[in-house]
Amino acid sequence: MTSRPVNDAEASAAATFAHRLETFGDAIAVVTEDGESVSYAELARRADDFSASLGTDRRLVLVEAANQLPPLVAYLGALRGGHAVILAAARGNTDALRETFNPDARFAWDGGEWLLQTQAPTGHLLHPDLAVLLSTSGTTGATKLVRLAGSAVEANAASIVEYLGITSADRAITSLPFHYSYGLSVVNSHLSVGATLLLTERSVVDVDFWRFFEARQGTSLAGVPYTYELLERSGFLDSAPPSLRTMTQAGGRLPPETVTRFGRWAEERGIRFFVMYGQTEATARMAYLRPDEVLSRAGDIGRAIPGGEFRLIDADGETVETPDTVGELVYRGPNVMMGYATRPEDLARGAELTELHTGDLARRDKDGVYRIVGRKSRFAKIYGLRVSLDDVEAQLGRLGHRGVVVSDDVAIYVALLNGGDADRVGEQLSATYKLPPNAFRVEIWNELPTLPSGKIDYQSILRESRARASAAASGAAPDGRHAIEAAFAQAFPRVTVGSDDTFVGLGGDSLNYVNLSLAIEGALGFLPDEWETLSIGRLCAMKPRGTPLRWWSLRTIETEVVIRMLAILAVVVNHASAFVVGGGAEVLMILAGYNLGRYQKARLAQGKGFSVALAFAQRILLPYYAILVAYLIAKRSFDLPSLLLVSNFSGRFGSLIEPFWFIEAIFQAFVVVALLSLFKPVQRTIAYDPWRFGLICLVAAFCLKCLATNLLDHAHLENRTPDATLYLIALGWCFNEANTQSRRLILTAAMAGLVVLQVVGIPGFFDAYPPPTSYSHAAWLALCAAGLLWVRRLLLPNLVHRIVGDIAAASFYIYLTHVVVLWLIYWRLGFQDLFTNLAASVALGLVAWWVASRAEELRGPKALRPAL
Repeated sequence: MTSRPVNDAEASAAATFAHRLETFGDAIAVVTEDGESVSYAELARRADDFSASLGTDRRLVLVEAANQLPPLVAYLGALRGGHAVILAAARGNTDALRETFNPDARFAWDGGEWLLQTQAPTGHLLHPDLAVLLSTSGTTGATKLVRLAGSAVEANAASIVEYLGITSADRAITSLPFHYSYGLSVVNSHLSVGATLLLTERSVVDVDFWRFFEARQGTSLAGVPYTYELLERSGFLDSAPPSLRTMTQAGGRLPPETVTRFGRWAEERGIRFFVMYGQTEATARMAYLRPDEVLSRAGDIGRAIPGGEFRLIDADGETVETPDTVGELVYRGPNVMMGYATRPEDLARGAELTELHTGDLARRDKDGVYRIVGRKSRFAKIYGLRVSLDDVEAQLGRLGHRGVVVSDDVAIYVALLNGGDADRVGEQLSATYKLPPNAFRVEIWNELPTLPSGKIDYQSILRESRARASAAASGAAPDGRHAIEAAFAQAFPRVTVGSDDTFVGLGGDSLNYVNLSLAIEGALGFLPDEWETLSIGRLCAMKPRGTPLRWWSLRTIETEVVIRMLAILAVVVNHASAFVVGGGAEVLMILAGYNLGRYQKARLAQGKGFSVALAFAQRILLPYYAILVAYLIAKRSFDLPSLLLVSNFSGRFGSLIEPFWFIEAIFQAFVVVALLSLFKPVQRTIAYDPWRFGLICLVAAFCLKCLATNLLDHAHLENRTPDATLYLIALGWCFNEANTQSRRLILTAAMAGLVVLQVVGIPGFFDAYPPPTSYSHAAWLALCAAGLLWVRRLLLPNLVHRIVGDIAAASFYIYLTHVVVLWLIYWRLGFQDLFTNLAASVALGLVAWWVASRAEELRGPKALRPAL
């Protein structure tokens, strides 16, 4: 066989964006770190010069790529000349690749310069459609290549341009190597529309990387999970360049808590953050998650890219039609590879498949959004690289060891069977695969579990390996589970919690937040920042620090927990004595709004506000109705407004159940929020700009309060109706979203005005309570502002810490049951010792909380939890 000139048909079949470079004329295509700017016209000319140096015969060209101008020109020149180009890492070991495929030409860094080495025609027969050959996402043993047609490269670039909205005004920096399919997709998509590439080989933690980005007004950044880990460590979140407009992530699973963290950060700054999914076998991309879905769907991969489609198949190969059913993910689209190449003869083969069986297990929800839940094949994707677990086992053998290797894409777990130095083996594997040391978790095993068939039980090994790793990181519960995992299981008894679950994702609320925070701090010796958005697996993997706690040891506690405890005690004191400490119920209203935004924002952004209201009914209203019905039976009366939860519109002053106006007002507020969440503009505002949503609601609710005071004759209702309380819910929401200095200053100023209004009022528009009640309300608002905005954590002795935490966790049960204690002791028996009444009320509430928690473990399917 001999090489042949490229004919018109072949050139047309392999045509890509590279053939259109000159159409963008003098627009800048590439800027290098040394200041060289290359126009599209000049880039096309240089590419053609390189193509000419290859001759007129169609060749197999190996380009050992780096993020520099010469290899980029070589890649584009090979495409423009109709040649088939293999991309590999520059300065890497390509001996096996060259020995297997014997390329006609090699462009590589040699002797301190870029050189083109050619040889006599090798006789390769290359299929007319073949344009690019890539290794499979960094798979070890890179002699297995993905064959990509020119049409696939072109189609994928066009699809990425469409869903990312890339224009000629974009300037993308090369944060990933372009021999890697993800990095190559950045190059292809941007050059296809006349955008600019900022060429650099520097890491994202290099200060010169960002100097170059800022100097050239970069607009977009692409990264694999490890990139985002480096960004967090380097302080990027506090110093991102103002020109940055788009961030994308692919190359492996980014933990949902990290997605949420970056998604929230990007949303606050008006940056578009896309989460994507792909494989080299599909040229680069197959699915994406829109920026407006990132916060509400952290952990999902989204929908198929334009021009592509997904389906799921079961073990028999039948299409899975029902939502939320696991099956293998299969992709169809014009970007699917022609097939693999493991030998030169494969290069002559045409397209061998029309759809790609990804090897990933996934499920599709009712909205058509997909989530990866596992992997069929024996590969792990670690730090953006696909590593063959079978190859790692073979490497163990080469090192003189015998073992089994499993992975969950968080780490690679090695079960050594013949003893040895586990740490040393981990270091050797880390060096071989160029991965961080913590990517490998090596343990000594005496024997391996097997299935009834006698085959190795890989799933059992994975579960046990993860448990060993977690137990090594921190203490374990008596049943062998990690203490944190056991605490989550107790907090959410009606759902099976997994290592990828988070407190927020499980629908946590303030009632179990306190207990879990105490358990986590007890296991680790500290409470991680934003732990509620971290996965259980991530929390279990954290290393404990500090010495065992004594009763006098100081521990941090969130100020919100302390304020909750003080507020519920104030409610009891206010009802059981002549002390004027009114305002505790209003504080609890603010905290309800605070936690509504903290835990239920994603549900509201999805239009699921009524599920939040329903959860409130299940968790709070049911025990309330038990007390209410018992009271009505004892009084032999029928109170329809109370049963309909609207008695706060008429008042029931002087009765045992008067304090429960608060329950009605909270529920009514939740119904209003649920109604708002039905509107698409509201959903978008909550998803994109929750701070703005909170401010709009705060202003609107405050105006409603003022207008209602002016127009309605209901001062006798003592500010217990929704028009008077909704602004407190909105205020709490804003407190939660005040995560920058400027926002805290804005709210502080607003709170100063509200504090003044509590004392002086606005005649006819904002009625102030008479002194000293007005002073009490003003003091509570000032405390909320200070604690929720400026002093979010306090130090307390360990014993006090526990007492405060338990009372705060039981606060709503104390609210519900304290009237029973007061009726019996304070009113019936006339016993007026405040300390006794307070202690009895708290004790009964704690018992009720404990009983309710145990009863919940016996209930059926999990209900959503209220944001209280």
